[in-house]
Amino acid sequence: MLFRSVSQSRYVLSVRVHVVQQAQLEFLSWEDVRLDTELVINTTPKGVADNLPEGSGVLFESLYDPWPTSLADRWQGKVISGIDLLVHQAIDQIHLMTGFVLDRNLISPILKTAALAELKDRK
Repeated sequence: MLFRSVSQSRYVLSVRVHVVQQAQLEFLSWEDVRLDTELVINTTPKGVADNLPEGSGVLFESLYDPWPTSLADRWQGKVISGIDLLVHQAIDQIHLMTGFVLDRNLISPILKTAALAELKDRK
């Protein structure tokens, strides 16, 4: 996130810290993993989560190659793909490198289509 002043960055940081302080986090060993929660965020390398049980909350799967991952393919709830993460990172990078402000709603589907086509061509 790009801030125009130090005071803005402190405000946003304090909001993020407050949210984290309110969250109840639980860390489990792989053998004890259960995915019956409201939100699952998978940031493991390719293949690591393939044998985890499916869930029904929201899955944020940070991977995009392969897509869909085995976990995302079996998921019963909403899935947010790593492609979405990649697209939004690209939009932010374009802004940071050029100063151009892109219409996220307009450019996101275009970039996502291009990313999916690239992944399909790699197979």
